[in-house]
Amino acid sequence: MGCRVQLSRCVHVIRVSHLTAFVLVYVLIFLVANVVVLKAYWEQRQRELEEQRQWRQLAAQPVRKPLGGAEAFLQRLQNSVRGSRRPAVFTCADFPTLAVGRRLGFGWSKEVFEATYGGRSAAVKTLYGFCLSLGRGENSVVAVVTELGEPLSQLALLQLSWERRLRLALDAAELLAYLAVSPLGPAALSDLRLEQFLLSGGRLKLTDLDDLQLGEPRCTGPDVCLLPPPAAASAALTRCTAGRCQGYNARRNQALAGERLLGPLLLQGVPAPLNASVTALLASCSAAQLSPTELSGRATELLKLFQRHGYGVTDTGSAVYEAVPNATLPGHNYRCAQSSELGRCWLSVSGPREASALCSADRRCEGYVITNVTTWTGRLMTHFKTRIVTGEVVPEFNSTLYIRQSVR
Repeated sequence: MGCRVQLSRCVHVIRVSHLTAFVLVYVLIFLVANVVVLKAYWEQRQRELEEQRQWRQLAAQPVRKPLGGAEAFLQRLQNSVRGSRRPAVFTCADFPTLAVGRRLGFGWSKEVFEATYGGRSAAVKTLYGFCLSLGRGENSVVAVVTELGEPLSQLALLQLSWERRLRLALDAAELLAYLAVSPLGPAALSDLRLEQFLLSGGRLKLTDLDDLQLGEPRCTGPDVCLLPPPAAASAALTRCTAGRCQGYNARRNQALAGERLLGPLLLQGVPAPLNASVTALLASCSAAQLSPTELSGRATELLKLFQRHGYGVTDTGSAVYEAVPNATLPGHNYRCAQSSELGRCWLSVSGPREASALCSADRRCEGYVITNVTTWTGRLMTHFKTRIVTGEVVPEFNSTLYIRQSVR
């Protein structure tokens, strides 16, 4: 009879064995998963502890005397920071007060962390100061504390008014002029891209210094000092003097900036009166024909033209506008091409005459509100309105509502 007599017991034992095996496998999987998770957590925690150890070590160690040719470089760097318009406010002694937070990004040679120093956010852009601990191997740390900003991209530029982008173009021209005569010698940006810049307070800041090259290239003749295309096809050869391509870095920066920075900043939505001037400026940059001083002067001339002509719309006087002082009209917005904000027509004007011309040229516009908010060029920010209902007008100090009354 054997197992037949005890059939129910055999089946029960087999079923219990299967259940036990399933539970054991589940427990093993659970333990393995926890080991993997704990291992990842442990490694992350060790990295954080190592970073904190390096910050403490950097704060505790005195700045050692650099070796070899680094001594002269550091001395020039220290002198340049001391002689700048904004002196360094951060040194190695300040590291204990720096609250380091999340990691913002990383690259081949650096990591960027968000931090708080003196109640302000810090990370990348303007050099506040530096601290160098020139140790051996893994103990060597170089840290730079800078202000925090927003990444620059083609999409970000499209959301800015042309007036704001003009300011960034002036910043770019000023940067190129500085690189040509920097305290560390003529500097070149070997890979100039929008992603290497940030916006802070509406100003352009260079943030990625990995590709910064110091000193003019060595040469044995003028044929070696060739600019990158397309500038090489039209630009004159750079002179080779005393074994160096004199002025090469400034011309190369200008050629790259014209195509990759000034073009994206100035071409989109350029006002009609400035179109020819912008085209000529970019052509000169692409051929590296301007000195850094000439480039800054041409950019400043664009500013003066914009202040004089604005968007180039002429007031024909065909419409009459009634002024309502200290009043505004909430809502009734519409989107226009040059607006600096999404969802409404928010433009700068020189005064009521230019605002009336812009409104009369747009069939959707039935009035506008001139505010007391001024732009960096001194122009007045203005709301353009559609489908105006006079019963919805509300008081607002220092604003004037203009309502279209009739057509002459």
